[in-house]
Amino acid sequence: MRWVLIIAICGLAAGGLYVLLEGLPLTNHPSISNETSDSADPGEIGGVESAKSPSSTPAGEAETLRQKAAEILSNPSQNDSSPQQRAEEKDGEKRLPEGLPVTSTVRDVTPRSMTPGPTVEGPLERIPGRQPPPLPPRMRLYHRVLVVDASTIKSGRITIRLAGIDAPSTDTTCTDRSGREWRCGIAARTALRRLIRARSIGCRSKPIEAPATVTLACTVGRTDLSAWLLKWGWARLAEGEADDTLVKAEASAREAGRGLWR
Repeated sequence: MRWVLIIAICGLAAGGLYVLLEGLPLTNHPSISNETSDSADPGEIGGVESAKSPSSTPAGEAETLRQKAAEILSNPSQNDSSPQQRAEEKDGEKRLPEGLPVTSTVRDVTPRSMTPGPTVEGPLERIPGRQPPPLPPRMRLYHRVLVVDASTIKSGRITIRLAGIDAPSTDTTCTDRSGREWRCGIAARTALRRLIRARSIGCRSKPIEAPATVTLACTVGRTDLSAWLLKWGWARLAEGEADDTLVKAEASAREAGRGLWR
């Protein structure tokens, strides 16, 4: 229908141009006026003009196209599709014959050289992304620490118990091999204080909200505090502890008779 309207408009424009040119006087051009007056017979010219039919001229063709356009506009249902067909053309949907199963609504673009994927039979579901693994505990420094006993250290409102060992409290007394009693708890605390002095200790842990009491493996410099106390006999291995380094450290102190093993 659009093309018919375009053709009609073009015809109207051509007819109007022809009428405009036909109305111009030919005497303005010298060569045309002379040739017409000398060689042409008025009777012949008039006869030719009278023989022309209105429909053979561009103006007649324009009038015919104008009439056809008016007929189309007055009855558009003859050259137009139904509303259902227009909706199908607009949406780009193609109806399948009745009885054919619809197995997938996804277009398969797999090349022939590759194995096709699974057939989609239902709606797609969005699967939540995998959560990243938790970060490992990082080394945290504790400053201005106070050694309470051989296995307990305080830093502000956080109390740290050294992991893997069982050290005597400050009021504990021990008996050596000769039967003499001595204050082993005070001696063990003094040994740990001499090791740490005014240095900061580092412990692997997650963020801790004070006040809190936690059990951590800590170091001063590159020295593991639990292993150092076991090596010099100032602590015993905690029950159930199976760390190979700590087990060997306690065994060496026991064989040498150091600290609590003298």
